[in-house]
Amino acid sequence: MEKHFLLKYSALYVLLLGSCLMACPKAGVVVRERQGVKARAPEEGQVLGALPIHTVLKGDTFYSIARNHHVPLEGLLAVNGLRETDILHIGQQLLIPQASAAALKGKQVAEVEASLVAEGLKLEWPLKGMLYAKFGKKGKEVHDGVDLAAPLGTPVKAAAAGKVLYAGEQKGYGKIVIVEHSAGLITLYAHNHELRVQTGDVVATGAVIATVGQSGRTSGPHLHFELRKNGLPVDPLPYFRLPP
Repeated sequence: MEKHFLLKYSALYVLLLGSCLMACPKAGVVVRERQGVKARAPEEGQVLGALPIHTVLKGDTFYSIARNHHVPLEGLLAVNGLRETDILHIGQQLLIPQASAAALKGKQVAEVEASLVAEGLKLEWPLKGMLYAKFGKKGKEVHDGVDLAAPLGTPVKAAAAGKVLYAGEQKGYGKIVIVEHSAGLITLYAHNHELRVQTGDVVATGAVIATVGQSGRTSGPHLHFELRKNGLPVDPLPYFRLPP
């Protein structure tokens, strides 16, 4: 009853939240199945009031849900009144804030990029490989990072010092590592063969965190690398030190 009450008045809740968005969630907060509870399964994208909803499936994380719906992580948390330490459950219904990827490409992205320049952000290349897919578009799909081709087993290194938010399996991404840095920054390393770190580990710049693989949805061994600021994907190329 309480759950339905909160969902019913979620639109009002969104208005009250205003600019009080929460910080980037721990992407490693994954689904835990509730024993003896049968998951409800309304249609994906069903509209509840003014907002669509997502029904949590096995393997979902805050990060994957936000990415699949093209909304910022902090917005997803704020709309649902969640904290970074909360656990998702199969069948749980989450409100999806109405913010498309296109809508985020204007003023917000410009502000984020300006802040990164002001902060003097410099990243180390995670490996020596061939850049074959840039940020923005990959065919007909939105591409939130860059792809670096390299032989299977090539060491993948942390682009900057930080703490491992998540190390494990992620649908589409395969074996993935997400590292949290200062000032709301995270870097993401996907399609790995072997993970060399665990969730919660602290890593130095240049530390080996994985090896190149072809896990997840991919046609060959390579590293998919993303840079995000407060959940928003940013082209990482301008911030890499040269040469690669």
